[in-house]
Amino acid sequence: MPAKQQDAAAAAEVEGVLLDLFEAGQRGDVDAVRAGHADDLLLYKSGREKHRTDLLAAIEAVDWNGEIKPRIQYWLSDLVTRVDGDLATITYRNRAELKFPDGREDSPRWLENAILERTDRWRIVFLHSSYEVAD
Repeated sequence: MPAKQQDAAAAAEVEGVLLDLFEAGQRGDVDAVRAGHADDLLLYKSGREKHRTDLLAAIEAVDWNGEIKPRIQYWLSDLVTRVDGDLATITYRNRAELKFPDGREDSPRWLENAILERTDRWRIVFLHSSYEVAD
């Protein structure tokens, strides 16, 4: 396979891990979310240091029947992916639609980046997320 095709295939594989993570989060599939991260995941969320346990607790806390917490749908755009051997980086924009049981809605936007490492498979080892601010 030519180098350009290999690069595109590697980028698509890495992006698939990230996209699968957000799809699993939408469904509340904690096991699938867990599988996409390294055990020692480091998460920087809007100026706060978090870890894998924090992320999993947030997913588990959501009532996916819509009785307490919102239904969530994510859209990722402007992905820029770079793969260097067993390390990969992705920068992207993330937009969510949240629909609360009481009828309220919210549409937060974030600027995010992820670092992935390939061991037996690609896993996210670092995730940085900050709210996107309108100018």
